[in-house]
Amino acid sequence: MSLRLPAHPAVALGLVALSAVLAESVGTWGPGALALSPQRAAFLVVACLLAAVALANDPAWSFSGALAASMFSGEWGQLGIPFPLDRLLFALGVVGVVVRLPIRWPSRLRVGFVHWAIGGAALFAVVSAVVDGALSDPHGRFALLDRFGLIPFLSFLLAPVVFDTPQRRAILLGFLGVCGAYLGVTALAEITHARALVWPGYILDASVGIHSHRARGPFVEAGAMGLALWSCAVAAMMYVASPPRPWMRPAGIVVAGLCTLGVVFTLTRAIWVGAAISAVVTLLVAPELRRFIVPALLSCVLLVAGALATIPNLRHQVQTREEAHASVWDRLNSNAAALRMLEARPLAGFGWDSFTDKSPPYYQIAATYPLSSVGQVHNVFLSNAAELGIVGTALWLVSLLVAVGRPLIRPPPPELRLWRTGLLAIAVMWCVTANFAPLANVFPHLLLWTWAGVLWAQSPETVRWRPRLAPA
Repeated sequence: MSLRLPAHPAVALGLVALSAVLAESVGTWGPGALALSPQRAAFLVVACLLAAVALANDPAWSFSGALAASMFSGEWGQLGIPFPLDRLLFALGVVGVVVRLPIRWPSRLRVGFVHWAIGGAALFAVVSAVVDGALSDPHGRFALLDRFGLIPFLSFLLAPVVFDTPQRRAILLGFLGVCGAYLGVTALAEITHARALVWPGYILDASVGIHSHRARGPFVEAGAMGLALWSCAVAAMMYVASPPRPWMRPAGIVVAGLCTLGVVFTLTRAIWVGAAISAVVTLLVAPELRRFIVPALLSCVLLVAGALATIPNLRHQVQTREEAHASVWDRLNSNAAALRMLEARPLAGFGWDSFTDKSPPYYQIAATYPLSSVGQVHNVFLSNAAELGIVGTALWLVSLLVAVGRPLIRPPPPELRLWRTGLLAIAVMWCVTANFAPLANVFPHLLLWTWAGVLWAQSPETVRWRPRLAPA
């Protein structure tokens, strides 16, 4: 898995094609244009080199890097990068899988129920977007890729191939550990106003994103930040439970502690509730973890109590969030509007990404709370129901239940037992948060579906057709 450039025809062809594109672009710009756009030229050169390295190495690196880079999805312009780096890495990972597959693989492919369900859900959503005109709007296209999950779907389908060995799964886990350390330190720096430790700088810009007074990280949204923190804490705890090297156990404890504190620092009640339910359910359901219930809960209580006692103004901020009612009214109003839209068009809904434009007539004054609007449904399930109707939502929900639920029901092989426990913790957190937040960022969805796909690597249904990648 070391960095090397093998004499692979696909790599050579890709490099030639990328070089031709670069040369053509420079020629089109002309000397004057090139002088005005040196940054774009430099980024194209970097893209060529990145593509060469990615194609020459195991696709597990590209997929793991794409997952980590998706934390900055939608904000690459704030970093001065003119293209979405996470999309590039993901595409290179897909190409890397294709060039390493055995030539006879397609003739051995047997499509299972989960593949039909995902294909049906994706096709329905794409048709809905085409009919409603959402594909012509960048927001609609990215929502289809990220929030609905076309990219997470593809990651799930390829994960059994990409992460089929302990070494490849270790790459993914290592990336998540590094992400957890970064997000945990960033959350602590945000809440303590240690501005020098916050990177990128746009996190501190109140005009970018929302929740500027909370720990929101590179997502610039506290809900996605909290879900990512909890997921990375789960990954770090896997190092604590079974460290490949002795130093990884204390490192995992530190990262998990930082991420747990970061969950508190998001000042988001849905995240607090989700983390609490996820922890209790996972500790109770996993037999190997039941003996850790008391120590784990005690450690969390001590961590939170220590943070409340030592970090200035944190206790006041937590109390303020506990007593806030405006966000509750927003959710109640948007959920009620989504239900009325579903009642008006139950089968196919109003069309993908249409809630913002078509929901105003369905907002009504309630007897027990004031009327308000946030422009989007803070509930992933109701959002899909209003826009895709019962048919599209059912297809998506069946895909989710089969993809995530089957690995949780069937006993995994010994080497994937911890991964199943981790999937349970992440899935419970995702389900709770999805009922209270729009989850527009791709990272939470991509992580959930990729993690579930890892557990399909040894499934009897996938073993019949799953090819093995050629070694890097």
